[in-house]
Amino acid sequence: MLEEMMNQQAGKYTKKDLETLEEQERILQFEHFTSQDAFELGKVIVECAPKYKEGIAINIQRCSDQGIIFQYMDDSKAERNFGFAKGKRNTVLQTGHNSLWALVKSVVDGKINLIETEEDPAYPVGGAYPIYVEGKMVATVALSGLHHGNDFNLLVEALSKYLGKEIPTFQAEIL
Repeated sequence: MLEEMMNQQAGKYTKKDLETLEEQERILQFEHFTSQDAFELGKVIVECAPKYKEGIAINIQRCSDQGIIFQYMDDSKAERNFGFAKGKRNTVLQTGHNSLWALVKSVVDGKINLIETEEDPAYPVGGAYPIYVEGKMVATVALSGLHHGNDFNLLVEALSKYLGKEIPTFQAEIL
């Protein structure tokens, strides 16, 4: 599956795109991140979601104990959306970067740098983001339900809004 995704996107992304994603991550770091922050961030994601016209499932999870500190599922979504979100989260945990970064990096390098198994898939598509505090990944936020890169677009919009930070533009458009 990973090779198929990479081949579909071949030639679409550049080293500059990769640098833009990395710059977004540097800007979208937290001073602290508690369960209250997870709740507030989750609310911002839910508030921003209607403009994308599809339902979403959100999972915010601590790294220290894998505890789920926020979870939400729109009425139109199913439990399987949390499975997709988990695969995106696995990508973040393997790379230390957002899940779209993994796809762009694979396209730019011409090789896949992820490991996946049937029980533990890795999805290098937009929809999961690391939460860093003082250079340490403390949590992840993952969502599923949108199409064509809009999971990524919604996440960075919500993170930017919640943190009150402007970021360089990168509009995901995954086939």
